[in-house]
Amino acid sequence: MCLSILAVLCFILTSVSSNRVIELNEKFLDIYKRDGANPWLVMFYAPWCHHCKQLEPTYALVAQSIHNEDIGVLVSRVDCTKYTSVATHFSVRGFPTILYIHKNRIVEFLGDRTREDIIDFGKRLTGPPSRPIKNCKDVDNLRKKHQVIVVHFGPNPVWSNFSEVAESLHSSTWFYHSPSSCEKYSDNSIYILKSSSLGQEMDLKYENKSDNSLKEWVYSNKFPHFVKISHANLNQLLRSGKLLVIAIVEEVKSIGRLATQQHVDFKNMVENIAHSFDDQDKFVFCWTSFVDLINSIAMHTISPIPNLIIINSTTLEYFRVDGEPNSQNILNLLKGISDGDINLRPSGGDGYHHRLIRWAYDGYSSLTNMYKGNPILTLLVFGLPMIFLSIILYSSCCSDVFEAREEDDEDEEDSTHNKQD
Repeated sequence: MCLSILAVLCFILTSVSSNRVIELNEKFLDIYKRDGANPWLVMFYAPWCHHCKQLEPTYALVAQSIHNEDIGVLVSRVDCTKYTSVATHFSVRGFPTILYIHKNRIVEFLGDRTREDIIDFGKRLTGPPSRPIKNCKDVDNLRKKHQVIVVHFGPNPVWSNFSEVAESLHSSTWFYHSPSSCEKYSDNSIYILKSSSLGQEMDLKYENKSDNSLKEWVYSNKFPHFVKISHANLNQLLRSGKLLVIAIVEEVKSIGRLATQQHVDFKNMVENIAHSFDDQDKFVFCWTSFVDLINSIAMHTISPIPNLIIINSTTLEYFRVDGEPNSQNILNLLKGISDGDINLRPSGGDGYHHRLIRWAYDGYSSLTNMYKGNPILTLLVFGLPMIFLSIILYSSCCSDVFEAREEDDEDEEDSTHNKQD
């Protein structure tokens, strides 16, 4: 088996950098189906792509970790500007795109582009959709290992449906099953078990036995108890059908730390509220440093930062804290929303006029950010075409006016000469 893998690598390898990431070429299209011994984790990139360059160090760490743990996944990448046929074959339209490829199975990574999340993605897909739990003590170990797990305890008539849900959400969620019941958990039942960085735990039990609702229940509750929002997972959160309670903070992304202690304290305060608030069914507690995402939904710039916003994931309506966003004011707002206080009026929405305003705001924000990043290039990109367009419009529209004036002047001169004669 080792010889076959080495043969494959020698066949498709164009270059190997100092890390464990394998460079692929167009021959990969002939190899991945024929040699099914190992799955592939492939990053499709372009040399000019800024996000690809940012991901490179993280992806190298992913490759090294997977190699050290001997998971059996071949971590690789392909330059889509050189080997366009590979990108076309896998219908890759954006960069970077990470795909898990094993024989005819192709799954796109849609999580946050962190080392831990990418490794988890590879580990999950190399195993069965639902993994067995041999001992009840293993449940506690799994809770320490993963922030969220879905567990089926005991034999149950809905077992076949549980398998289907595990299969459909295999790429994003850890599923386990225990053939016997455990002391803390009811027999013949399904739980979502969550653990937090603060060491607190939360158990959610599936009450409705309807086959149609199990997947929806798992999907809406599969997020960690205090989840970070990024460009990668925002759409998944917006499909949860819940209210998103979002702490907005500033982060120095180059070092992965919050800007000041004030932002750290605010994030910790909201996380404590997330664990202590009674009504957990309606809310998903989150935090983010991607302020542009939240500004786009709100259609205006939120200030000051740190701050808090509560967004209805279905309607995109949102609530803001009245006054300073301290612990008491946040709790009052949460309680008012939970109780259905009619005095609370949301802003925003997802109607046609809201979409038009959001589109205009996003365009303005993009242009402003471009100008801040490189004002000269922005002026050249947008200024020169505007100048040429103005000249064309001026020439096509105003020339007729000047010609008409010249004709009028000539007519006046002719009439003057006629009178003199």
